[in-house]
Amino acid sequence: MPVRHRYSRRPLSPWRGFTLLEMLVVITILGILATGVAWSLRGPLMTARAENAAEQFLAVDRLMRDHSQRFARPVVLALDLDRGRIQSGDLQGTRNSASSSMNGIPVDCVLTAEECVECGTIEIPFDARGQSPTYALRLRTTHDRSRWIVVLGITGQTLRVEEAEIDGIREMLRAPRTNSH
Repeated sequence: MPVRHRYSRRPLSPWRGFTLLEMLVVITILGILATGVAWSLRGPLMTARAENAAEQFLAVDRLMRDHSQRFARPVVLALDLDRGRIQSGDLQGTRNSASSSMNGIPVDCVLTAEECVECGTIEIPFDARGQSPTYALRLRTTHDRSRWIVVLGITGQTLRVEEAEIDGIREMLRAPRTNSH
């Protein structure tokens, strides 16, 4: 015969439910575990996002070089560092209406032989042969990491360097040019 509680009309089941306190403890533990997993995946996600932004920017650089060579006229690549936007256009000031962002990764510094720009807009000119000055971009990936992309102006080849290596490149950009004639 089933056992009944003194004031209950239903018999007690051998399968009792969970109390509210037990449920809250389990939900809290699951929340802490989910936060830990999300936090540990943040670094690889930011690295992948930086790689995507770098590839996107390098594609724009190649397009600018190809465009200036194909039409034999100079063009300019404008980087708005405050808004994280890229615009292209010709040297007469006509800007392409299609601008793109850097996929959420800010370019927080552009380094050329003449200047180091950390805010505002910088224009990188491409001549009619598709050549530009050598320049470097710093992509900020997380609060404590950044990645530099160096674009060699004559060839358009790229190097990806860490923050510690950029001082040597900075000196190379500032070195006086000598003619070999």
